[in-house]
Amino acid sequence: MLDSSFGAELDGLTDRFIHRRGSRLVLRLLIRLRLTPNAVTLIGLALGLAAAWQFWHATVLSALLGLLLYSLEAVADHADGDLARLTGRESALGRWLDVSADTASNILVVLGMAATAGLGGGPATLLAGAVAAAGVLASSLLVNFFPPPNDRAGRAILRLANRDLFYLVLIGFILLLWSAEWLLPYLIWVLAVGSQGYWLLCLAERALARRRHRPSHRALA
Repeated sequence: MLDSSFGAELDGLTDRFIHRRGSRLVLRLLIRLRLTPNAVTLIGLALGLAAAWQFWHATVLSALLGLLLYSLEAVADHADGDLARLTGRESALGRWLDVSADTASNILVVLGMAATAGLGGGPATLLAGAVAAAGVLASSLLVNFFPPPNDRAGRAILRLANRDLFYLVLIGFILLLWSAEWLLPYLIWVLAVGSQGYWLLCLAERALARRRHRPSHRALA
């Protein structure tokens, strides 16, 4: 989910131990097949759509399959960037496509979980899912196009944008679906509030950074 310009140092545990290793494993195959980075991005989007479908009115087994498909989408999300850098095919279009595909996958997975939770929680849960999806979209736009300053506080905020927390939500969804399905609407509401909190935190840090770097009247005098 992070823009590649921030480097691997901001990766979460899942990025470091699953997605980047998976990307390295498939990179030679992608080169041998002569796939373009944009083609890999579209493959990742297809995997994300398939993952979202598995979370829609999910069973425990379909949700587990959705988790696997989501992990493969994340590997593809890393592999397209690695392939672009290795083959010298980085472009503004490729970056836009990469961000759009990854964001769409996350949003649709959220909506899929909300559709499942809405079977017991009703329209209010579906509304919470829509609010959560809007928060995911706003957070993605800020992280990738209007990130917080590249200082200690800004980088700490960016570390929260990795996939680790989203994996916790997915795993929590599966566990509740298996053992306490009536709690699923509450999970969607937590996700709705949390997704708004992230982009608001980004905006707050940008505003504070501007204040920190604004020359004081005393300094001007």
